[in-house]
Amino acid sequence: MLISSLAVLILIIILWSLGWYAKRWVSTDADYLLAGRQVSLIPGIAGICGIAFAGSVTSIIPGLTIQYGFFGWVWGISLPAVIGYWIYGLLACPYIRRSGAYTLPEWLEMRFDARTRLVVSVATLLGVTGLVAMNIMAMALIMIGFLEAPLWLMITLVLGGHLIFLLLGGLWALTLTDVVQVVLGFILLPALVGYCVWTFGGWDMLQAQFVSSDPLTEGTAGTFPWLQLSYPSIITVSLVVGMFIQWGGNYYWLRAAAARTEFVARWQYLIGGLLVVLVVHSALGVLGLYAGSVYRDAFLGGANPMSAYGMLMRDLPSGVALIGLIAALAATISTTSNAHLGITSTVVRDLYQRFLRPAATSEQVLRISRIITVVTGGGIWLLSFYPGGPYLLLAISCAMLGPAALIFLLGHRWSRMTAAGAFWGALLGMIVMLVYEAMQLTGITAWPTHTVIIGTAVTLPLIMII
Repeated sequence: MLISSLAVLILIIILWSLGWYAKRWVSTDADYLLAGRQVSLIPGIAGICGIAFAGSVTSIIPGLTIQYGFFGWVWGISLPAVIGYWIYGLLACPYIRRSGAYTLPEWLEMRFDARTRLVVSVATLLGVTGLVAMNIMAMALIMIGFLEAPLWLMITLVLGGHLIFLLLGGLWALTLTDVVQVVLGFILLPALVGYCVWTFGGWDMLQAQFVSSDPLTEGTAGTFPWLQLSYPSIITVSLVVGMFIQWGGNYYWLRAAAARTEFVARWQYLIGGLLVVLVVHSALGVLGLYAGSVYRDAFLGGANPMSAYGMLMRDLPSGVALIGLIAALAATISTTSNAHLGITSTVVRDLYQRFLRPAATSEQVLRISRIITVVTGGGIWLLSFYPGGPYLLLAISCAMLGPAALIFLLGHRWSRMTAAGAFWGALLGMIVMLVYEAMQLTGITAWPTHTVIIGTAVTLPLIMII
């Protein structure tokens, strides 16, 4: 265990070194938040792959495979996500690069009014903070599966490494690290699959030892639901990871705004989304099959499926296991940093500069950006203990992005959409979702309909009618 801990520490130091190297390019807030708007196609594709190859999916995809069979991760996250990336790349990214706005809420004031910007800024903060916490929690569960350490300790260590890295270099550091992370994911994860095939056996072994008799379509929770209004189902997952996370996530906006040209803004999403699903997600799905076979009795006995990736690493030689953990940790730090930068940019551009210091210099904005990055880390730490695990936290976080997503989706195409409709749709949708989720968590209500459906049912009619 000491060797394992030292190896993980070495990886964190390497990532910090990349952040320190990128620090030389960060002298203004535009450098910190948008990498000077000079990201070219290859680093852009790596950035999108870095977002899609997250620490969360390293936990969630093997977990979904154990719960719903191999195709569980296809319906449960990857297919809706890649379709969402394509739609976002084709319809939104060129427009975002053209608009000149740093953030989504900033554009909302340009298109509607200041009050809409304020309401959406708050909703975006809540949603993206949950997404960062979800990635931190997912990596912590992986480390628990491998080291069997306390949850609070793993959450604190992963979050601390992420914060130090982000403070050093901003989006330039992320752009460098995304390239490293993608190389790790695209080489190491398929190599881990090959090692498992060689060590444990092929399809016959999986079919004989998996947690269900049909490894392709069934797991410990049965088959993946389709037409239910609860989460997960095809309907709710499509809204969560196929629409709201892209159209309402400020860090997706940042990636498009940071592109050198509209061509780069579009194609980084089209190419990156497809590549990561075909290579990285598929490899993680196969690793989930092996985890569900090697640890069959543990999962049938109630072990957390979201810790499957870390548990599988226990049965591999220490060198191979460390490679797998390094890939997962690099993915976590990269993705959480992308999302956390979305939080920082929202607070700085849409609250600090808008209401507190409109005349702040570029150096002052850079300084407050780093301070806010640290302060918001405390809220992320608390949210990392959300009940239900990373997959459920993903859903509620994306639900909070729903009002922003719907307003942007309609507002950039539909000239008849009004400022009043955008404001009241966002405000009432956010309030209703917060109240509904609080009632669900406290047991006041136990309705099967998920918060993402409630939010859509409130926000969309208000936008269109008003």
